[in-house]
Amino acid sequence: MPPLLALLRRTLAHVLAGEHVRPTAGPSTVSITVRHSTADGADLRLLFDVMIDGGVEAAHDQERFVHAVAIPAARTWIGEHTLAELRAQLTPALPSMTHALRETLDGIGIAVLAVDLVAAEHVLAHPTEGHIDGSG
Repeated sequence: MPPLLALLRRTLAHVLAGEHVRPTAGPSTVSITVRHSTADGADLRLLFDVMIDGGVEAAHDQERFVHAVAIPAARTWIGEHTLAELRAQLTPALPSMTHALRETLDGIGIAVLAVDLVAAEHVLAHPTEGHIDGSG
């Protein structure tokens, strides 16, 4: 099992067992970059910030959990829509993404306060290598 999944599974087990995980000092922001194809084959890159509060003790653990959830959620969201549909949905606040992340991260004690779109790019040149996702 990859280390991130093992850590996520262990933390989730502690939460479900009723063991308390010490929260961090306050809200923080995790920057994410995701590149994926839309339903009509357009290459789209999203840069967004996820504002979170609470969760596991170390900030780097919070960031890893948010990445583990946000990147696949964003890829799914992009892949389910055409470029024209996404143009109408790409607003400074991404409520559908916020809702999707809350459903998963609330279960492990990380409160998603908001998801803010930083940039959306329709990439015209195809990459020579695989898509790169991660920190913004």
